[in-house]
Amino acid sequence: MFWPDGNIGVLRGADGRYSFNAANGSTEVFTTGTLDQPAQTRAAVVYSDLKSSYNYLSGGELYRDPASGRLLHFYHCEVYLDGNARTFRSALGMAVSNDASATSFQDLGVILSAPGTGPVEMCGAPYVISRDGYLYVYFNAGGLAVARARLSEIVANALTGRTTAFFKYYRGGFTEPGLGGSATVIQTGACQWMDVAFNSYLNKYVLVVVANNDLWVSWSDDGVNNWSARQRLESESGESFYPTIVGLGTDPKIISGPSFYVYYSYSIAGATDGFARWTDAVLARRRVTIDDTSSNSVSVSGAQSAAEIGSSTTLTANATSELPSTYQWIKNGVALPGATLSKLVVADVQATDAGSYSVTVTTVRGVSASPPVQLQLAPASRLSNLSIRTRMVGGQTLIFGAVVAGSPKNMLLRAAGPALGAFGLSGMSDPHLDLYTGGASPAASNDNWPASLSSTFASVGAFGFTVGSLDAALARSIGDAFTVHAHGSGQGMLLVEAYDVGTGNVSRLTNISARNQVGRGDDILIAGFALTGTGTKDVLIRAVGPTLSTFGVGGVLTDPRLSVLDSAGRILANNDNWEAGLALTFSQVGAFPLPAGSKDAAVRVNLPAGATYTVQVIGADNGTGEALIEIYEIF
Repeated sequence: MFWPDGNIGVLRGADGRYSFNAANGSTEVFTTGTLDQPAQTRAAVVYSDLKSSYNYLSGGELYRDPASGRLLHFYHCEVYLDGNARTFRSALGMAVSNDASATSFQDLGVILSAPGTGPVEMCGAPYVISRDGYLYVYFNAGGLAVARARLSEIVANALTGRTTAFFKYYRGGFTEPGLGGSATVIQTGACQWMDVAFNSYLNKYVLVVVANNDLWVSWSDDGVNNWSARQRLESESGESFYPTIVGLGTDPKIISGPSFYVYYSYSIAGATDGFARWTDAVLARRRVTIDDTSSNSVSVSGAQSAAEIGSSTTLTANATSELPSTYQWIKNGVALPGATLSKLVVADVQATDAGSYSVTVTTVRGVSASPPVQLQLAPASRLSNLSIRTRMVGGQTLIFGAVVAGSPKNMLLRAAGPALGAFGLSGMSDPHLDLYTGGASPAASNDNWPASLSSTFASVGAFGFTVGSLDAALARSIGDAFTVHAHGSGQGMLLVEAYDVGTGNVSRLTNISARNQVGRGDDILIAGFALTGTGTKDVLIRAVGPTLSTFGVGGVLTDPRLSVLDSAGRILANNDNWEAGLALTFSQVGAFPLPAGSKDAAVRVNLPAGATYTVQVIGADNGTGEALIEIYEIF
């Protein structure tokens, strides 16, 4: 009966027949046959020039040198401790064939041994695979471990009867000597016996391991690191041991399709006593098929809703299949030449890069296409340095609101009262700021500004406050919508400001609004804003009076009129009663609609960036009342 006491060295001849080398009990045999009948002929394997006195030597793994035709043979050897076959110290060695056959070998000596001198089991035989100019040998070091040596050196030395120094993988590199050196376990979990083969179908290294008498499978991109979680191949009442992976193509050590064989020994008696396995062991085989029946869905991540000119952005294809894949990126329905990696990097974004992007992913299962994503350009300019100035009376609260689009921005918020005296205005004596970001309670508050903000004032070009003054200021990172409540003791002019302290146009202020009483003369409602950047910006400006009554606001300004002025005081645009053609713009920027024919005011204006502007709201009929002023970016 043929059953391997170790893994099997498998070769495929030119005639399509296979040869199998393995220990068979206490001796090693060479058989020939087919994958279905592996032991049709049988011969003994002979070793010569033994380098040490072994109590047991046998193995199976083979590597044929294409140039000379000679075979490298890797074996397991044991030295019994205290003359007891159940207590032994094992090592792994290498031999070279005396000719092109697999029956006569010259011993080259031990290549891998464990630290120390006590009992150790390094597995039934080495498990060998060649890649990257190296020969990798897998073994048991209290878990899966690996060593390597350069293949060209191994072959050259072997043909002249010499061994080669191997180095074990240890803490990130192949640095520890093969003889007595330490090794890092490269996959967690029990590891009694194992085999490794390259799977060209998955483009991964496949591991079949025996743990707790069962067979498990796992894979890795490089055969050393990042092994996947194990999946059970079989679970039976007996003992499974010494697995050997056999591919179905021309090279048994390469799996070229979705299926491969795992040969292994199996014993019922061995489940309770490994030394009793000889009484009933048999050679078993399982056909393993990689079943990738899940659909290969693919999506694209990394697209920015607003990429800045000159910036870099990366789109990434996220495919669910683990099969080898090829990629093709598509823009606006046209394949991009050379864009065939899983990532598409746009290193220097220009206006022509905006558009619809998708990717197709091709595997042996077919082609999958991602939904398109839009790459849009950030505006060349943005709203910044927004302010509202109005007269306040005791107990009155000015509500100032704004929206930050994109990721949170660093904002400077100020309420200037006493500081307005430097400009000839009588300001509120002690203003207070409360910042709300969605909750019922303030997210931040300030009564008297901290001197530590002086440098922030200077960085955004804000006029300074006198140290120790009762003006208010705070700085926070703010995202999405926020409101500022400004109030205080006494009466007088109050200037509330919001400064964009950050850089770039991707994350930006998109609108500002404030509601307060509109009076006459110096008591009108005034908003200021700056446009930072280049080019021009379309802006929607509204002064809402009568429509506020639909929201339960009383004492409204019945007929507001707005004017837009530049820094020189020149009127750039004005409006008394809004025009119906602006209704679409209202919807575009997310502003609430105004009733047709209402006396609210609104204007859309295109303004050069790099300048500051003022909006004034008065009563067209010289009236007074509550009004809401709004400034929206049109993108």
